[in-house]
Amino acid sequence: TPAKVYAIKDDFLARGYSEEDSKVPLITYSGFIDLLEGEEKFIG
Repeated sequence: TPAKVYAIKDDFLARGYSEEDSKVPLITYSGFIDLLEGEEKFIG
């Protein structure tokens, strides 16, 4: 099964990148927690 890949927006921007540089969806910390809680087979 192909994995879905996300980056945490605040971390991505803190490293000097802009949102336009991202090749994967950017999510918030809150969104990350939602993924953790909602996915049984989560690789973090």
